[in-house]
Amino acid sequence: MDSSSNNGDMEAQLVALYEEKELLEQELGISSADLLIAMVRSMEEQLIALYTEKETSWRSATSPASSSSESR
Repeated sequence: MDSSSNNGDMEAQLVALYEEKELLEQELGISSADLLIAMVRSMEEQLIALYTEKETSWRSATSPASSSSESR
């Protein structure tokens, strides 16, 4: 492989990398890998908390104690 072909491959990879970063910036407002990872982890924590809250709410609403107090 000659150096001009190798340089062309590296240039194509660099162009593709910048295009991906630009797309991320346009669509999400973030193109930093560290910030994207932090954002996804934060969203995951929020989703877990939401499901935990919904499950707790569902369990308290369907527990025998709550249904017997409703029938009084």
